[in-house]
Amino acid sequence: MDKLTEAVRGAKTGNEESFRELYDLTNKTALAVIRRYCDVSADYEDILQETYIKVYRSIKDLEKEDKAQAWINKIAANTAIRHN
Repeated sequence: MDKLTEAVRGAKTGNEESFRELYDLTNKTALAVIRRYCDVSADYEDILQETYIKVYRSIKDLEKEDKAQAWINKIAANTAIRHN
């Protein structure tokens, strides 16, 4: 099992350290997605934070743990689009 899948499984159980690991493994890519959809660099961090709040609240709904990065990227894109 890779680190991301392991972090997702731990985060699903409410393990805060696992969620931090999930964040550490995925935030750079999520931020790159946000940059594609938002032109205001001052908003990037706010959108990223909002993205991970949504991820935290709905992590238990993620069925395919091996698709976590794509799932987070979709949340990031939608959050950035709605922010504009």
